[in-house]
Amino acid sequence: MMQIKRYKIVKSTNEIAKELLKTQIYTVGGTFLPRYHSIGVRKPLLQCILADEQTDGKGRFDRKWLSQKGGLYLSIIIEKTPLPSLRACYAVARTIEILTTLRPQIRWPNDVLIRNKKVAGVLTESLNNNYICGIGVNLNQKDFNAISEATSIQIETGETIDQDKFLKILLSHFEQTDFTIEKIRDYLLFLGKGVVISINSKEKQGIFMDIADDGSLLLREDSGMIRKLQSSEVKFLR
Repeated sequence: MMQIKRYKIVKSTNEIAKELLKTQIYTVGGTFLPRYHSIGVRKPLLQCILADEQTDGKGRFDRKWLSQKGGLYLSIIIEKTPLPSLRACYAVARTIEILTTLRPQIRWPNDVLIRNKKVAGVLTESLNNNYICGIGVNLNQKDFNAISEATSIQIETGETIDQDKFLKILLSHFEQTDFTIEKIRDYLLFLGKGVVISINSKEKQGIFMDIADDGSLLLREDSGMIRKLQSSEVKFLR
């Protein structure tokens, strides 16, 4: 069962997770202990760091993530498992579907959108043979300081979302042992459509054909060649 450590305000839940991993700790009943203890048996690590606000939340490419009160900000520490970012995106999207009538979409590789506006983002980092999966979800914010591409579930539904209920469902889906890439495909934005991929600030266009079993994007270029991309920026073809 995943242990949850709650904070009011932190700089970054991912940074707290990194500090925990550096000392190789885990939790039992909410108590932090050395990961090797007693007779030296190695204990599994599954920990959730949760905060009401972040003062220095970050996304991919070191972009700032506005982490004001009303959102859900967490980092999950988990031993390395396949597709952590897509797994987190799926967990967020599925939770939104369960609690609302909204139809979220996943923008590969790490965003969740509602009506083409960003409602959640994921930042996965690796440390000490573990993943730190940072997740930010806009639950009950009512404005975003003129950030036009952002939205919240409350803005979209007009209803206040119960944070604890959302978290419980999200974590249950994140921990699913039967997670497969097929669960992602139904949510993928741009799948089968023309896209422009930004690679090292250079744009390349093609058709978003699929995602591979390892989570890579498969792009069919104008030449017909299928190109496998690990991590890029995807936007509509103009």
